[in-house]
Amino acid sequence: MKRMLASTFLALTLLLSLTATAFAASAFQDVPDTHWASSYIQQAYEKGWVNGMTAAAYAPSGTLTRAQFLKMVTAAFYSAETEETTPELDGAAWYYVYWTVAQNHGLTKGTPMTDLSKLETGISRYEMAQTIANLLAAKEISANGSAVNKQSIQDWSSIPANYQDAVTASYAAGILNGKNGAFAGQDTMTRAEAAAVLCRMDAAAGQESSTQTPVPAQTPAAAPATATPEEFAAEVVRLVNAERAKAGLSALGTYDALTKAAQVRAQEIVTRFEHTRPDGTSYATVLDETGATNNNMRSSGENIAAGQPTPAAVMESWMNSPGHKANILRAESTHIGVAYVKSSSGYGHYWVQVYSRPSSTATQTPATQTPATQTPATQTPAAQTPATPSATPEELAAEVVRLVNVERAKEGLSPLGTFDSLTEAAQIRAPELPTL
Repeated sequence: MKRMLASTFLALTLLLSLTATAFAASAFQDVPDTHWASSYIQQAYEKGWVNGMTAAAYAPSGTLTRAQFLKMVTAAFYSAETEETTPELDGAAWYYVYWTVAQNHGLTKGTPMTDLSKLETGISRYEMAQTIANLLAAKEISANGSAVNKQSIQDWSSIPANYQDAVTASYAAGILNGKNGAFAGQDTMTRAEAAAVLCRMDAAAGQESSTQTPVPAQTPAAAPATATPEEFAAEVVRLVNAERAKAGLSALGTYDALTKAAQVRAQEIVTRFEHTRPDGTSYATVLDETGATNNNMRSSGENIAAGQPTPAAVMESWMNSPGHKANILRAESTHIGVAYVKSSSGYGHYWVQVYSRPSSTATQTPATQTPATQTPATQTPAAQTPATPSATPEELAAEVVRLVNVERAKEGLSPLGTFDSLTEAAQIRAPELPTL
């Protein structure tokens, strides 16, 4: 019996339990978790870019006015200026300050919104596209509209010439997409669509994510023949934490659902190399799908790259890019998911990093450590004190991992991490021990 307890205990020493909890509750009663824009609205609300129409209702299907959008976009990108700007006239419209800041940065150029008296009507998709293009220009963000396949936009021929460049720029930046194959520029934007646009604009501006321009290596370095995608991913995590250590930042941990999110995204960027997913949603939605936002976690960025054949090469590219480096060294991030895909087409090598951090209401965070290389060693079976009846196998495993790392810390050694395949190996070995 004692040997069986020892076997079970050893089989679980590398297993850490992640208790699944419900998704973070929406701030608004009329935006359930199943709503297509739920994650966008929640993110925009948490960042202070949007508010509800009432304390409990966001009105996601409601028409967005020009004034409302100017308030949202200036809150997202020029919040300090909106706080410092004061109306020149007593009794000025509530949106005067936001309009003034937008004017100062040229955000209303080429739209009817240059006229203060025309802000209380709905904003069209054409006007939204122009505002997006103006912001990209103001932030000096390149969006190669000429690369957009105009033939794929069914109503391209009917788009007014003065809006065509703005539409293609919005497509190229992954901020606006078509509706059933057409742009439908005359349609007015909804409040849900506005939240999605804000989050995508934020990503394009490099505040939450950054895209590494795919440049094939001049002389591709041969990857180690025995290196698996999982080993490449683990090496990237190690290199990330080495860079964070140099900057005096805490190491990032990993957890299965976040790694899975990165794996999904790595497959997606082979066919669509951008932060917008093939279904037109933001990269961040994959975290909801894999459960990575459980335990009150939320996205804090994404890095993608293509063409680099090794972990060292892709990390060098990312660290030489200010936007990517900012994500790697983001202080508030606590966890990372990394994935690598080798493809026979395109740039051949595709890399994804997704980051997460606790939401403002978080009470706990996933605690799995980064996989670490270990030297196999045989543990001589020893008598164990029977566990208390209330101790679960997962709790016993977590305690053993903790105690192992306590002992390693005493010797000045780094803590050991866990990963699924190693845990499964231990679980296979456990039943075999009683027969030895």
